[in-house]
Amino acid sequence: MGLDPELLKQLIQTFKAELEEQTQIITNGLLELEKGIGKKEDREKTITAIFRAAHNIKGSSRSLGIHHVGNIAHNIESLFSSIQKKEMDVQPPLIDLCLEAVDKMQSAMESFLKQTPLDFDIDDLIMRLNQGQQGEKVKKPESPKVQEHPIEQPREELKSQQNSIRVSIDNIDHISSLMEEMQVNKIAIDDHYTELAKLLIKIKQFQDVWKQILYF
Repeated sequence: MGLDPELLKQLIQTFKAELEEQTQIITNGLLELEKGIGKKEDREKTITAIFRAAHNIKGSSRSLGIHHVGNIAHNIESLFSSIQKKEMDVQPPLIDLCLEAVDKMQSAMESFLKQTPLDFDIDDLIMRLNQGQQGEKVKKPESPKVQEHPIEQPREELKSQQNSIRVSIDNIDHISSLMEEMQVNKIAIDDHYTELAKLLIKIKQFQDVWKQILYF
């Protein structure tokens, strides 16, 4: 027995809206960094906002089994973690690469929703993001080849096809940890009442999923 299909569909649509919101935060921050931010505290605030947005995308997407989006977000998060720690600086090639990565996250989400293969080489993108984090010169290949990857499916649909009737304790703990982490970070991002109300709705939806998993 899996999750109710309508509930799963609603959760995915909720994440789609969240993805649009969080990628806009990343894009706006990258464009601000590209123009140049005078005050040090404003620059650090922008870098933190990008880091948190990528972190939120990673947690939400992975909890739903949308791993291509989560993997890209994870690498953006890691890159900006290094920037926060002053291990590297923001250079124009990195900004361009991250803007490309944001576009690819949105493309990966569309592929997930339409259940079609990726139309870009995610392995090459991840490799270049890793190069950027390590301070290496990032070069975009002239004609990258699209590597074939299995079409991703929602977490519960995948379990159903595998005829699985059990969920490991480790997975339950991991999902619970991700949900708690998402809640903490979302509250930290925006403390306005309207945003908090939206967050509470999302938390309630994930709590319903959690209850179903517990009694799965």
